[in-house]
Amino acid sequence: MMHYRRYHQWSTLAVILALCAEASANYAGARLVIVIPFILGAWWVFRDRVVSPVPRWLINILLFIATGYVFFSIARTLQIDPERTVTVLANYLVALIVIKSFESRTPRDQAQLLILTGMLAIAAVLSSITLIVAIFLFAFAPALLMAIMHFQIFTVLHRSFGPAGKPQPGILDAEPASGRRRLHDLGRLSAVCSIVIALLGTGVFLIMPRGIGETDFGALARARAGSTVGFSDVIRLTGDGIISDSPSIVAEVEIFGRDGRITLQTQQYFRGAVLDQYDPGARRWQRSRILSTEIDDRQTSRLANDGRMRWQEDRPPFGRSARAVLDQRVRLFNKTTAHLFALWRPTNIAYRESDVVYLSPVDWTLIRPSRSGFVEYWVRSVPSDEGLPGIDDDSEILSRYRARHRILSREFRDGPIRDHAVGVLREYGVEVTPGDPLPASRVAGIFERYLRENFSYSLELQSPTDDSDPILWFLTERREGHCEHFASAMAAMCQSLDIPARIVTGFLTSEFDQVRQAYIIRQRHAHAWVEVEVLESVAVIDEDGEESIREVL
Repeated sequence: MMHYRRYHQWSTLAVILALCAEASANYAGARLVIVIPFILGAWWVFRDRVVSPVPRWLINILLFIATGYVFFSIARTLQIDPERTVTVLANYLVALIVIKSFESRTPRDQAQLLILTGMLAIAAVLSSITLIVAIFLFAFAPALLMAIMHFQIFTVLHRSFGPAGKPQPGILDAEPASGRRRLHDLGRLSAVCSIVIALLGTGVFLIMPRGIGETDFGALARARAGSTVGFSDVIRLTGDGIISDSPSIVAEVEIFGRDGRITLQTQQYFRGAVLDQYDPGARRWQRSRILSTEIDDRQTSRLANDGRMRWQEDRPPFGRSARAVLDQRVRLFNKTTAHLFALWRPTNIAYRESDVVYLSPVDWTLIRPSRSGFVEYWVRSVPSDEGLPGIDDDSEILSRYRARHRILSREFRDGPIRDHAVGVLREYGVEVTPGDPLPASRVAGIFERYLRENFSYSLELQSPTDDSDPILWFLTERREGHCEHFASAMAAMCQSLDIPARIVTGFLTSEFDQVRQAYIIRQRHAHAWVEVEVLESVAVIDEDGEESIREVL
C-alpha cells in the first residue's frame, strides 16, 4: 500500500495547491472554502481503497449537469458579459476536479484528474501573476512531479487490487526490503528534477531577449496590430485590429470613509493620466508640456505626504477628518508606468518606502517616477474644495495654466471640428455668437447626448485609410468606435469652443469582492473619459459609463 498511499497524498496535495493558485488569481476565496472540504473528504475515503463508494451513475449525472451548466453559462455570458467567459471555464474546471476526485482510482481516471489539475494551474498563470499565485505554483510544481512519478508505479501495481477495492492479501502488504530506499531515491530524483527545471526556467527568462520571435510569430505572441490592453498614459488614434480583452488583475482597492470601510454603490473612476493636448501630426493625445514640465518641476509633491508617515496595515494613516474623505488602500500588482491611481481628488499619500510623489494641483495626477512592479500605498481623496490644502499656494500655477489653455486648443478652434461642433449645437437649439460665452454645462450635456444617441460602441479598432484626421473621421464617417474615440471627440468639440476639457485614462470598475471587501481592477477595466471645467468645478463626461454628466467638485 505504500506506493498507492504516497501517490494518493501527492496527488491530493497537487490538487489543493492548484485550487489555491487559481482562487488567488481570480479572487475566488469563497469558492475555495467550499471546495477544499470535498477534496479532503475524498482523500480520507480513498486512503486505503481504490473503488469509489459513490455510484458510477451518480458521478456521470454530476458530470453531465456540470457540462450542461457550463454550455448554458457560456451562451448566456457571450450575450450579456463576454468578459466573464474565462471565469465560467475556470469554475467548470474546478467542478470537474471535485467530481472526479470521487471516482474510482483507476489509471485512466487518475490520468484525467492530473491533466485537469495541470490545466487549472495554467489557468491561474493566464489570469494573474502575483506573489501569492507564484508561491502556490512554486509549491505545486514539485508536488505534481512527485504525483506523476508515483502514478507510474501505481499504474503497474493497480492490477493487485481486488474487485472490492482492497489490495489482494500478500501482494502489497509486504513491501520489498529496498522499498523505502527506493522511495528515498525517487524523492531525491524529484528534487533534482525540480531544481533543474527551476534553473532552466530562470536561465531562459534572464537570457532570452525580450520580443524575440515577434517578427515570425507575431500573430501568436501578441495581439493584433493596433490592439490595446490595459492602462495607457498616451492615446494613439492609429492602427487597426481588435481590442484585446484580458481578465488579468491589475490592482485591488479598499475604500474607507470617516466611519470605517465602505462600499460605494456606483461605478468608480480610478484616475491615472490626464491628457489635455492633441498632436495632429502623431494623431495622439498627450500630457501638455505645461503640465509635464512647469507643474512637476515646482515640486508639487508638497501637497502629498513624503512617505515618512507611519505605515498602517489595517486602517488609513491620515487620522480623522472633518471633511468628507475617501481613503483608499491600493495594491498595484505590476506598476509599469509612472502613474499612481486614485479617486478624485487625491490630497495625501503614504507608502512603505520613503520616496517622492508629484501631485499636480491642476489636473490632480499622482506621479511616482521610481519603482516598478508591486506597489502598495494609502491615498486620501477629498471630493470637495472646502479646506483643501495647497490650493491658495498654487493659485499662480492655476491662473497661468488657465491663461495658456487657448494654446492647447488651437488645433480645434479653427477648422472642421469646430464647424461640426457648432452644427451640433444648432441642431439642439443653441446658437454660437462670437464674443458671447457659452454655458459650459449645457454645451457639454448636448455633446454627450449627441454622441450617445448617434454613435455606437465597438471593440474593433479602425483608422482612416487616407490622411484624414481620425477624430473628424469618427465624427463624420465612421460614427462607431471605442471609449478613446468617444473621449477624443468630446474633448475636441469642447476645446474648439474654448471650453476647458481633458481626457483622463485610468480604470472604471464596479467589481467588488465581498470576501476581500475590495474593488478588483482588471486590465479589461481600462477606460478613457472626459473632464470638463464647469463653473470653477469639474464634471465627468462618459458616454460608456452608467452616468453621463457627474460633477466631482
